[in-house]
Amino acid sequence: MLTYHLEICNQQKDLPIDETLWKKTVRMIFRDAVSETSEASRTPAVSREANALPPRAVISPHHWKKVSLSIAVVDDLTSHQVNVDFLGHDFPTDVISFPLQDDATCFQGELVVNAPFAVRSAKEYGWDARNELLLYVIHGSLHLTGYDDLAEYNEKQMRLAERFYLRRLKITIPPTMPQSADYQGQP
Repeated sequence: MLTYHLEICNQQKDLPIDETLWKKTVRMIFRDAVSETSEASRTPAVSREANALPPRAVISPHHWKKVSLSIAVVDDLTSHQVNVDFLGHDFPTDVISFPLQDDATCFQGELVVNAPFAVRSAKEYGWDARNELLLYVIHGSLHLTGYDDLAEYNEKQMRLAERFYLRRLKITIPPTMPQSADYQGQP
């Protein structure tokens, strides 16, 4: 049985957050990562159905018993500083994920999500800023469970996985939402 410790530290005032929904979403993503790798040893082929979770870029078996994740909801200034300090990128970004511990039975990580960035992006894409911020939580959690978006194919898999979880949460995806390389997490 997988146990979770999820902590959300809201350091901004721009956008209300739904902690219950965020925790449900993170649990769903990590639970799927553990069950997917458990089932992969028994299942000969990955389903290609439209509603199926796409394969991860790197499949490494996750046998976690405990997941501990903290999510910091920050402003542009904090996001910018974290991005400079840890990734060497001199701009604020949407989400940064940090795997802190990943061993046979335990995973610890941190997400830093940028609320003002979500407000700006949501206006551009024509949807609710709270959904955009939730998308950042999904995106960061997917990174932590093995998805990558650096190569074009991997980026497509990441976008499909994001849409998979948004659909599971019954969140309508706007038609203006980028599908591929035009979405870079930069202003």
